[in-house]
Amino acid sequence: MRLHKNEYSGEYPDKRFDIYREYGESEKLLETVSKYTGVSVENIILDFGAVALIERVISFYYWKEYYIPQKVWHTYKSILQDSHSNISFYEAPTENKDEMKFFQNVIFKSEVKSRYDNVTIIVSPSNPDGSFLQQQEVIDVCKMNSLSWILLDATYHDYSFEPYDFKLLLEQCNNLSIFWSLSKSFGLAGARIGALFSTVFRKEILGEPRLGLNTSACEIAILAMTSYKDFFEKQRALIVYEREEFSMRVNRKLQKMSAYRSEANFFLLKSDVFDMRELQSWLSKIGVLVRWFEDWGEFLRITVGSRFEMNVLFEKLEEVDNGKIYIPERNK
Repeated sequence: MRLHKNEYSGEYPDKRFDIYREYGESEKLLETVSKYTGVSVENIILDFGAVALIERVISFYYWKEYYIPQKVWHTYKSILQDSHSNISFYEAPTENKDEMKFFQNVIFKSEVKSRYDNVTIIVSPSNPDGSFLQQQEVIDVCKMNSLSWILLDATYHDYSFEPYDFKLLLEQCNNLSIFWSLSKSFGLAGARIGALFSTVFRKEILGEPRLGLNTSACEIAILAMTSYKDFFEKQRALIVYEREEFSMRVNRKLQKMSAYRSEANFFLLKSDVFDMRELQSWLSKIGVLVRWFEDWGEFLRITVGSRFEMNVLFEKLEEVDNGKIYIPERNK
């Protein structure tokens, strides 16, 4: 008899209510994530999305200095503004830069005054440009900066040519913690489930989420990583193929636009000729939605869609490129 509970103890009118009787299947989901990634259960913390975990880690510790990419998703800047720490921005390496030379000479140029008083956040693949540090490069960065904390946001890594081995990274780097999200790998944004992989930030330190994860969200996440694992792997492979094929078409056939190399499920489209805000506005009017950001005005960020969607987009861009559709030029 379960006579110790606070919740409703009566009958339900329909068996569909039964799955919500408890907070959730968090423990089963934790075991599934462990099996899926190879990371020990003791080194995994689950929460309501990766952002919630990033906030927990940053708010728990007081670090003197943060290094974050100049072009980074606004969430990081919003969280760090409340930390009252020094924030230094760095320009993340692009396809034309030597990543390792960059990390050696630019990011970590300040002296470390005391052990672990500064943190570098690496987003790889990066949002918005999709640039990617290879696994060995991440290991090298951690070892070169063994007195710094490295926080790796790897939420888009499943779209890279060689996704990270989280287990191996944690074994090689004792100053590394990794964020991962099911919304990016499995399209489960509504489930709000993120994971932190770390040998440092354990549940005993950060504590458990205030409430358990939603039961139905746990169930669908478990299905995605077990019964439908092969399905999602094939879908992500198709997205990678479409990304590469579309980028190649743009760079070979269009004269006034170019696609940046990316290892995420999106890429940047750049033009030195057209006003990209105007291009985004025109595409929106014909039913093609892409993203334009004021801070990165010369780019559009395009999420990879189906073959049909990408063909339609290319046709429209081709019309702009050859002058059939007028788009104002950039102010230079």
